[in-house]
Amino acid sequence: MPARAQQGDTPANAQQQFEKGMALMQSGALTEALVQLEAAQQLYAAAADTDGEGKSWLHIGLVYMQTAQYERAREALMQSLALLDTSAKSERGLALLNLGRIWSQHGEYEQALQYFEQARSIWIALGDAATEATTLYEIGKAYSALHRPDSATAAWQAALNIIGDAQNEQFVGQMLTDWGDLQATQGEKERALDSYKRALDIWRTLTSKEQEQETLAKIGQLHLATQEYPAALATYEELQTLASQRHDPTLAIQAQTQISLTQNYISIATLQNDLAQARRLNQVDEQAQVLESLGALQLAIADDGSAISDYEQALALWRAVENRAKEGFILGRMAKLYVKWQKPQEAIDLFNQQLFVWKITEEREREAATLGDIGLAQLQNEDSDGALTSLQRSLALWQILQDLAGVAGAQTNLGIYFSAEGDFANAAFYFAQAVETWNGLQQPAEAAAVYQQLAESQIEQGDVPSALATLEKALTAAQEAADHLIEATVWDRLGALHFQQGDPERAQKAWVQSLRIWRVGGDLSHQAATLGNLGAVLLAQEQPDEARPVFDEALLIARRLKNYAQQGKILDTWATFDKKQGELYAAVD
Repeated sequence: MPARAQQGDTPANAQQQFEKGMALMQSGALTEALVQLEAAQQLYAAAADTDGEGKSWLHIGLVYMQTAQYERAREALMQSLALLDTSAKSERGLALLNLGRIWSQHGEYEQALQYFEQARSIWIALGDAATEATTLYEIGKAYSALHRPDSATAAWQAALNIIGDAQNEQFVGQMLTDWGDLQATQGEKERALDSYKRALDIWRTLTSKEQEQETLAKIGQLHLATQEYPAALATYEELQTLASQRHDPTLAIQAQTQISLTQNYISIATLQNDLAQARRLNQVDEQAQVLESLGALQLAIADDGSAISDYEQALALWRAVENRAKEGFILGRMAKLYVKWQKPQEAIDLFNQQLFVWKITEEREREAATLGDIGLAQLQNEDSDGALTSLQRSLALWQILQDLAGVAGAQTNLGIYFSAEGDFANAAFYFAQAVETWNGLQQPAEAAAVYQQLAESQIEQGDVPSALATLEKALTAAQEAADHLIEATVWDRLGALHFQQGDPERAQKAWVQSLRIWRVGGDLSHQAATLGNLGAVLLAQEQPDEARPVFDEALLIARRLKNYAQQGKILDTWATFDKKQGELYAAVD
């Protein structure tokens, strides 16, 4: 909250406030720095010191830049340019450079280039080679975004010529990484690899762990894109070794995921060769089996279009040799893809064909399961009556077969149906039955999952005490099953419910527990979300000093994941708190 200018304030007071703000800014205490800088701006304005006021606005803008409040930053920087004396070239250059960055942030690259070029002319006049190189780097990024690779390359090469590899390795490493990205998009694979490897050497010299990891991942991705699978595998195995050395579970999971993906690509290439061989030899069964395996692998690499094509070909071949079991299996795989694509009618048609196959082969358990799938697809297709009939038939058949696991699944499906229909009393009835069945089978993981659904139906009925008790049971079941994913999810839901009920202390304890699990599991997205929740609950308990580093970590992770929605939510929470504090201070004044 800026201090009010009082009669008798002098330029010396303004300078004192300004210096305090600068010191706080350098220490990273940005909120406190903003208070001092805004006070200095008002004092300079009262003293009619336009140059001092302009410098204050400049640094206010830089604080807003660091907190990603770009519109406020733009307004402050424009104020700065309007007030700064023409002799304050360095300050004007800094304002122009950051205005260019703001326009780049908004995707207005032509406008950004105008500001960057003005800033560069100032650095040339001042003989400030380092900042000129920084500006050339920004110019190169803008040209890259405008798909003008020659201009981007010229700017980056000029920056390298000015600064030299040894003068600012961090800067050079980042520029080489961006240059590699541009070369990769232009199909210049060898040049991109060279840029990435030069950057990688710099990160290793600087022991910059995060940048080293990210650059290795880019190298692996480039090998994957050019179908150089052995090289990609070797890169990701190097990343896995790095994770082991650093005891980094998040990186270990990422590396293993990429290793599995690369191995899938290698397997796909092998199977495609096998398929060509089977076709040459006219081996129908072998062709169908290979196509089925190919479809599963295409699903694993998220290539659903290729998967459905492989399954369609496999289906035709299994039908040709009258292999009913395989036909039914493929029909189910295809139907579930159409459910995923939000095409329920196509899914229902395929499930009905599958049901016909199971009736012919007299496989009653599979018939019961398919009836459940049909019911859920009909629900997605907004056929309420048809869905209820299918789901009830599924439950009845499981009961006849005395298959308790099937019964529990059918009861859960009916709970889902009634939840979708807004009948939460009936939903709770079926979820409770399913939980009882799973507990009878001593299957705590399955029980824990359904307990959560039961709790949601209780919340919808306004019965929060019962929901809290149910979530505690879910927690116990998840811990008994050693299912850490479900346990963390339950802790998260407990935290949210306690917070909504005005119990921030219990909410904080719950979110601390879930965060512990997400950290061990290396789940960055959930870590960021839970940290954001913890920050909010600390603010609710009027602990802003404790909340700040929590929000900072959440924001850092969200930026790393390029999750802009999560970044916005975190910043909005903090900004709302800042606004409330400002209103409070104004009332006190």
